[in-house]
Amino acid sequence: MKKFMDWMTNKFAPKMNKLARNPWIASVQEAILTAMPMIFIGSFTTILTAFGGLIDGFPDFSPLSTFSLGLLSLYLAYLVPYLLMEKKRHNKTKKEAGLAGIGFFLMLVGPTFDEAGNILFQSSTLGNGGMIAALMAGLFVGFVMNAFSTHSFFKEDSAIPDFITVWFDTLIPILIILFVGWLFIFQLHINIFDCIYTLFSPILSAGDSFLGFVVLYFFGYTFLYTFGISTWVIYPIESALILQGIAANQAAVAAGNAASVINADGVSYYFTLGGGGCTLALGLMMLFMAKSKKCKVIGKASLVPNLCNINEPLYLVHQSHLIRF
Repeated sequence: MKKFMDWMTNKFAPKMNKLARNPWIASVQEAILTAMPMIFIGSFTTILTAFGGLIDGFPDFSPLSTFSLGLLSLYLAYLVPYLLMEKKRHNKTKKEAGLAGIGFFLMLVGPTFDEAGNILFQSSTLGNGGMIAALMAGLFVGFVMNAFSTHSFFKEDSAIPDFITVWFDTLIPILIILFVGWLFIFQLHINIFDCIYTLFSPILSAGDSFLGFVVLYFFGYTFLYTFGISTWVIYPIESALILQGIAANQAAVAAGNAASVINADGVSYYFTLGGGGCTLALGLMMLFMAKSKKCKVIGKASLVPNLCNINEPLYLVHQSHLIRF
């Protein structure tokens, strides 16, 4: 057992923490966190909309959700390549990467055109229903833009303004990105959006099951926390599964069926009372029941963050205290 603990502490934990800092993982994580206000607005609006069936004359707030949470995938398609280029220190081309991400993602969702020439999108693909495709599109765009970031048509001491050099330096990578979308979707008629979800369907199905739900939360909030590894390392996977679960439950209820996906946002709250791992009870016990003055101080200092579901002050300080003594 001691060998296992030493291996986890000295080998596994540092590698997992290094993985969490990887630009590709971190860009996905930060993109989702950046879009959180839109998710909150959409969730709150959904609650307000529920009153519409109970109160006559209650205003329809659904457009607030449509143009916040309902455009989540579009936001992620911009943010992922933008943040990836930023973390790769290619700040000059990060905005162009974000714009290319939007264009490529809108290609992926397979728009249709009516006889009048109007472009039509299925609204569910722009919201949390298209989240996986948006993340994949963003990473692909980031990969191409990053690959061309070291190549320039101009020398560093060129007298041409930077914004003009960026125009020309991003032409080829953006053209390649859009050409890939044009070739597969409009010429070969391959539905990449469906292909992505077919590829990820075993993972999504496993995550939506009770066993997958238990394994994910045990691994993230019990096993990793035991060795001081933050659950942010699995947040991109967790959030993708949860938001897909919400979309599936919404579609099921709209069709008159029961919401059957367990790994949705509401259920996960039972595992995050006081923060990941349900640490509110630990903080209260340290504050009111611990005999050690140091534990009481830690419990007192972390009480307010704990009540706001923030437990880093509790578990990080407590672990440092245990390691020291």
